[in-house]
Amino acid sequence: MAALGVNGPKDVSPQWDTVAWRRHEENVRRLRGRIFKATKEGDWPRVRNLQKHT
Repeated sequence: MAALGVNGPKDVSPQWDTVAWRRHEENVRRLRGRIFKATKEGDWPRVRNLQKHT
């Protein structure tokens, strides 16, 4: 089994061309919008929770 480092296994190179970049960019855009809306509403616990979202 590969040893896990901070950013994943050390012995496995990322396959950048197989990542669904558009899907991830859309998820980030939606999450940023939700953080913006919560900030505008002053809902600080929700802002912190959304910032921790993985």
